[in-house]
Amino acid sequence: MAAKLIDIALIGVGPMASQHARAIAAVAGLRITSCASRNRDRAEEFAAQNGIPRARTLQEAIANPEADALWLCVAADAMAEAACSFAPLGLPMFLEKPVGLDVSETNAVRDRIAVLHMIGLNRRFYEVICRGRDLVAAAGGPRTIEIHMPEDVAAAPSKHSPRTRAQWQFANSVHLIDLFRFFGGEPADVVTMNEVRSESDRSYNALIRFGNGTRGIYHSQWFAPGGWRLALYADDLSIVYQPIETAEVRRRGGPPAALCAEGPDARFKAGLWAQAEAFRDMVATGRMPQGAADLAEYARSVALVERLTEVKTVG
Repeated sequence: MAAKLIDIALIGVGPMASQHARAIAAVAGLRITSCASRNRDRAEEFAAQNGIPRARTLQEAIANPEADALWLCVAADAMAEAACSFAPLGLPMFLEKPVGLDVSETNAVRDRIAVLHMIGLNRRFYEVICRGRDLVAAAGGPRTIEIHMPEDVAAAPSKHSPRTRAQWQFANSVHLIDLFRFFGGEPADVVTMNEVRSESDRSYNALIRFGNGTRGIYHSQWFAPGGWRLALYADDLSIVYQPIETAEVRRRGGPPAALCAEGPDARFKAGLWAQAEAFRDMVATGRMPQGAADLAEYARSVALVERLTEVKTVG
């Protein structure tokens, strides 16, 4: 007998919601039966564009979700409140990051959410990230992890609230900083040399020692352009992601080899299809899939963001 379809109520209809909707629709066993927004007209427009049967307001969705699970994809500064508002329904929840724009807010949500849930850390599900992790593990594990991530906050879309822009390291940088823990485990020591001159003029530089002996290098210059870069170094092996959707693999004495998406990541925004599949499995089994994160796991990455971006103000 075929497994029962899991009906999803999609909460939030912004640009990322469209990307999620495409991936969810392609995963066997999932279907979106409704979408909701503060604005009914926006919800109805989104439903028509994405083939979703029903559009509702947030209040209507809370009053009667008519779903097996919830997929929350609201604005960064609204996610903490939305998660706490929908949690009493008792349904499994997917929560797009960020869940809280600082450590205390994230921890407060963590302490209030008791239902089965999963955080949207889609880079953990990138095909090329997972393949790179396997290659590094086969080489004995990473000896050094480097993350370089300029953040062009000055050019960030105006739709972001002032608080989101001011807390951009929690709203956006957590995307990549989480990969420190994904590859290296828990940090033991963090040494920083940071400066903040203004909201968009920041310099974060840090060294990390992980409990397993792996070293980390973090640098993020908000005043200069450039793309995100992730580099993994192991014995006789280096893997450099720039952009992080692809990688160049080098082995000592051999030519470079490209690491590119060959599966669903070639058709959808990277990581979203595998992430939706993992959520389906979590709802079906009641267990957290390997590599996925709940709020307790996510809060540890948020705490690392805070440690890496502790600052001194320059006159």
